[in-house]
Amino acid sequence: DWRLNLEAIAYLGDEAEARGISLTVENMPPGASCMLVDVDEFLRMFRELGSSRVGVALDVGHANLVGEVERFLDALANRITHLHLHDNLGDEDSHLGIERGGIGWDRVWSFLSEGFGGVAVVESIQDVVESYLLARRRLKSKRG
Repeated sequence: DWRLNLEAIAYLGDEAEARGISLTVENMPPGASCMLVDVDEFLRMFRELGSSRVGVALDVGHANLVGEVERFLDALANRITHLHLHDNLGDEDSHLGIERGGIGWDRVWSFLSEGFGGVAVVESIQDVVESYLLARRRLKSKRG
């Protein structure tokens, strides 16, 4: 239920703020009876919360499953505090190695290199070390 989840997020946001910490909510993959799957749901949540106390943990693989990687990066850039990096072919949450699926990574690398101050985590379950090293190389080359 949307309202119940929103009330829980509002409560947790208040508790986090009172303790001087942040609350970050991850976008979920579609089809799991979850809320916060796409950008419109996040915008609705922020509008209904009426506050900036909640951030976004952008899982780029989940965003790719709804075709919204770039839209998340554009519409919610100021709210993204955490990124989960892995790839897929757009059909299932397969956690492929970075650049081994269908995600347009150029936009992700640009976002990360343009002053992103949060945390990025490699979540690949295949080619984990290679994914980490590739991400590191891409970011170094973007930063000059």
